[in-house]
Amino acid sequence: MEERTQSSDFNLSIDRISESDLGALSVFSCGAELIDKFINKEIWLCYKYRYLTSYKCTNADTGEIIGVFTLSNDIVGLPEEEKDFICEAIPEYAEIFMEQSSYPAINIGHLAVNKDLQSNGIGRSIMEFVKMTFYGSRQTGCQFLTVDALNIDNHRTVGFYEKLGFELLSERDIGRPTRRMYLPLFEPDESISDSDSH
Repeated sequence: MEERTQSSDFNLSIDRISESDLGALSVFSCGAELIDKFINKEIWLCYKYRYLTSYKCTNADTGEIIGVFTLSNDIVGLPEEEKDFICEAIPEYAEIFMEQSSYPAINIGHLAVNKDLQSNGIGRSIMEFVKMTFYGSRQTGCQFLTVDALNIDNHRTVGFYEKLGFELLSERDIGRPTRRMYLPLFEPDESISDSDSH
């Protein structure tokens, strides 16, 4: 899943983390202690034992790792009022949607941008890459993207995801270190036709 993308000031390359990246990751810092600890010490073992898939975002011009994120399979269970809202947006699928007890999702975890390069559009570029990858690829069922946004930094992280269209899943996690958020991927896909079904 290698990709090149453009941020405001950077030519970005996104690819899976390899064992050769461990030295650079051991000193990577986004400024959030929990995330830094995971990236510095745990990310490779979690990747090696298939808990998640880990990615790096590098400055394509210098090769420097400037962002890190992980992806894993997830499910979402929605409250009834959210189901109604989504059913209104997709009436042709509403009956099937309402019968589902949970919904396939991809969890974006440990999204981190180098602390010296934050607020340069790098995080937004990573999120757009992930969204378009799962919206467009159709390699697996994926109706939602989910995140567990850090809630220990004056709500800055939650606000970042809200600007990208994510919604809080519940009020039960108020005051906890993370807030569960989700983004529906239900925009019409005009590339799907009857000839695509088998």
